Amino acid sequence: MVEITVVVPVYNGMPYLPQTVDSLLAQQDANFSVLLLNDGSTDDSTDYLNSLSDPRIRVLHQQNQGLCAALNRLVTEASSPLIARIDQDDLALPQRLAHQRDALHHHQLDMVFSHITKFGSAREWDNREQQKHQVGHVISLNSQLHGAQLHSTLLASRELLLNLPYRQEFYPADDWDLQLRAEERYRVGILAEPLVRYRFHPHAATYRRFFQMQHHSRLAEACAMARRAGNPEPPHALYTATLQSQPAWRRLNRFRKDWYRYAQRRGGEYWLQGRDMLAVLWLS
Repeated sequence: MVEITVVVPVYNGMPYLPQTVDSLLAQQDANFSVLLLNDGSTDDSTDYLNSLSDPRIRVLHQQNQGLCAALNRLVTEASSPLIARIDQDDLALPQRLAHQRDALHHHQLDMVFSHITKFGSAREWDNREQQKHQVGHVISLNSQLHGAQLHSTLLASRELLLNLPYRQEFYPADDWDLQLRAEERYRVGILAEPLVRYRFHPHAATYRRFFQMQHHSRLAEACAMARRAGNPEPPHALYTATLQSQPAWRRLNRFRKDWYRYAQRRGGEYWLQGRDMLAVLWLS
């Protein structure tokens, strides 16, 4: 029986998708399969997926329904006790699945993330000045302290992901919403090894939906605070109306912080691409 299913939601994943798949097929010391779901791609992804013949790979196709629907279907279609996720443009190191599996079992976790290395076409950055890497060391997740974890590094029990599906109303901060909910009910850790290479490129969906992501991140945090106080989650429309009714200086300050985060990310992406003048411009 397959122990781990790696799920990959695909929407217009070229040209990076083949590198992602190759990195998964190169996994060592793990009993795994790869399940890819083509969510109505309009580029060459469909032809590429249909060309795959490795017996460890299974490909599904559907009309476009969005990332959360794709992820939830992938979870239900998988039959293994453990599920790993990776996005269509990221890369897994060969030891990723084995090391995360061992950490999850040894520390009796339900979900485990890992550290990452950010990379572009010219440079890479492993956050070593912020995160101390140590093979085999697991940190107990504290979302307030550690922030949002990259879901391309996620390994979790299938039961957890069935009980806590991704919620479309929080997209594109659905991963943050899931992390906050999981932290409340399950044992979650971070393996202090950079096991996934997180690709920065100018066509990433993050840029198109960045400000929506900031708003929905705040919504996810407000819902978490309500749950932990024993109260119902605030309706999305009511929460948005409450923010809009705040004084102008508070709304402006929130907008300023969001633009700071956007400029920081853009500057970092240009630095990773070796475009130093643009990096300096955005960071300044």
